[in-house]
Amino acid sequence: EAHWPLPVRDIVGLGRIPHGYNADAPSIGDRAAIDAAIAAMDIAALADRPITELSGGEQARALTARALAQALDVLLADEPTAGLDLGHRLTTMQVLRDRADAQGLATVVALHDLALAERYADRVVLMNRGAIIAAGKPPDVLSTGNIADVWGVEVSRGNVDGVPVIAAK
Repeated sequence: EAHWPLPVRDIVGLGRIPHGYNADAPSIGDRAAIDAAIAAMDIAALADRPITELSGGEQARALTARALAQALDVLLADEPTAGLDLGHRLTTMQVLRDRADAQGLATVVALHDLALAERYADRVVLMNRGAIIAAGKPPDVLSTGNIADVWGVEVSRGNVDGVPVIAAK
């Protein structure tokens, strides 16, 4: 959550603190990382607005940009698509996927959206009450049997135009 009415650009800049970020005199590298994170999360139009005046989804995108600006080897993202509209859910997951692919950086994402996990993850760990039920490739882990065992829900699995789909019956 964002509690201070700082401009979005300043909030994203906080992600650069591990790199010695100075808000009064940001380095060229800091400015580049901040601008890249803002662009990746499609919030350039919001950069000068106080974060407290944004919608929940816009705030979530700004906070994800802050995490991206850190440029760390491992990114942990807890429900980064919560509160986002469908388009920004896909964009956010694609940004995280691209980060892993293009930069070779590890990204660990906690999700409840099985379709997004199926579509974007290399590996999935299915947990129930703190216990690991299955781990491996998404189609193997997110099987109809595992989903029924963990959530008590029957699902259908398939593909639409090459995109995996998981739908509750």
